[in-house]
Amino acid sequence: MNRTQRLGVLLGAAMLGLSALPGNAADPIAVGQLVAQTGATAPVARVYAQGVADAFAFINAHGGVDGRKIQLDPVDYGYEPTKAIQIYKQWKETSKPVAIQGWGTADTEALIEFVTKDGVVFMSGSSSGHLTDPSGRSPWTSVPAPYNFFYGPSYSDGCRALVQFAAEQWKRSGAAARGSTFLGDLYRPKLVYMGDNHPYPNSPKAACTDYARDLGFDVLPPVRYALSPGDFSAQCDSLKQSGADFAFLANTAESNVAVVKACAKAGVTTQFLTNIYGWDETAAKVWEPLFDFLYRVWWRVTLTGVENVPNEGRALLVINHSGVLPWDGAMVKHGFAHEHPARRKARMLALDMFTTLPFLQPWLRQLGEVRACPENGERLLERDELVAVFPEGVKGVGKYFRDRYRVARFGRGGFVRLALKTRSPIVPVSVVGAEEIYPMLLNLAFVGRPLGFPYFPVTPTFPLLGPLGLVPAPTKWWIDVGAPIDAGLDPAYAERPMIVNEVTDLVRSTIQRMIDSRLARRGNVFTGE
Repeated sequence: MNRTQRLGVLLGAAMLGLSALPGNAADPIAVGQLVAQTGATAPVARVYAQGVADAFAFINAHGGVDGRKIQLDPVDYGYEPTKAIQIYKQWKETSKPVAIQGWGTADTEALIEFVTKDGVVFMSGSSSGHLTDPSGRSPWTSVPAPYNFFYGPSYSDGCRALVQFAAEQWKRSGAAARGSTFLGDLYRPKLVYMGDNHPYPNSPKAACTDYARDLGFDVLPPVRYALSPGDFSAQCDSLKQSGADFAFLANTAESNVAVVKACAKAGVTTQFLTNIYGWDETAAKVWEPLFDFLYRVWWRVTLTGVENVPNEGRALLVINHSGVLPWDGAMVKHGFAHEHPARRKARMLALDMFTTLPFLQPWLRQLGEVRACPENGERLLERDELVAVFPEGVKGVGKYFRDRYRVARFGRGGFVRLALKTRSPIVPVSVVGAEEIYPMLLNLAFVGRPLGFPYFPVTPTFPLLGPLGLVPAPTKWWIDVGAPIDAGLDPAYAERPMIVNEVTDLVRSTIQRMIDSRLARRGNVFTGE
């Protein structure tokens, strides 16, 4: 189940607590559902609607509410507010629903007055903050909304969080340092708010941009692009000319993907930020053919021991790092998504240098990677997700060819503390084959540092062949998953350095043994025979 489906399930379940009204046990509980099977937001709306339907089906299968079944009436309104009003009026004349599961911002706004008058509970798929104002003081509605609810933080809060992240990243970046060195306080980070002129993308604009100004951003004029995918080359040209350091994408996945692809083609280096509907499985599918080709044809990856990862629940994958560029993480993620019995999706904690590089950052964000820090790791594991870390960091991915398959030091055991705090099993994973895809013979670090890289590799093909030198060698890969390591899973151990260090050394030595065992059985680097 993806993120959007889970939101639908949670909203559907929450609605039930409000819809169990007195009545005959034989009478069903009528609930209307506005579904955007068509329209600009259909790609995310469809999976959300399926999540809602699954929630009600589950509850009905387990006896319903006080013995009464939920009668869900899904109707496609095409993401049109006027049609949503028509459907609501039809429901009031016929099924008389006690609750409605809505979807978009515009239709939720249009129905506030109706559901308030009729006392009908309305659960919205939109997280626009003004939609749940019971006072009616919001300038966006001016109508009280005591019967409106949604799950999770508002779009405004989400955008504020991303802007705060951008501000913190700016302080750590070389751009901020150069600005303070040469221009003092005159050089401030620039932010552009991008989205369609529509209630949904407009909802957090004022709150988000006001907060950005408070944090010291220069907020540039907004850039408009349609909710439906199209040719956004003109918007990318405008973004490039603006010199924006950050851009918030307020639309949904398909149009956001189109913007990022167009801007990459135009050479835009702006870092993109987006809301919960921005990067999802729909966006990731754009890259699926490439990853499948690399996994099955180019590197012919063999994945073993996948049964050591549970079908559900949290787990921390600890992986050796290699290959100059993070192809190893992409292949581990692709392998688990396609070969694990539960098709588990691993979330990668990526190094800062990868999450800030102009050409890699949008790509990694699109695939669901997050910056490696304890807070992000804890948040994901506490949601019972599968999280992957590479404790070697730069020392692993940027090692010389002569040091291949020698697992570097694992730092200070941050991943062990993370596992202990969240009571997550540690699963060691070894990757063999990635060390040879870009054999690094020299490291011109003085060239890489101005570009944001701690190293600049010289390989047999790069930079000699230019961009062609970035084509990885077609080696044979093995990804081996070891048995989970029992670290005691006592959160108190996280504050005991000796235990943390012992477990760290144990995990590192385990992965090294796994690598050595695979190398002893490996034949030719390219064929494996």
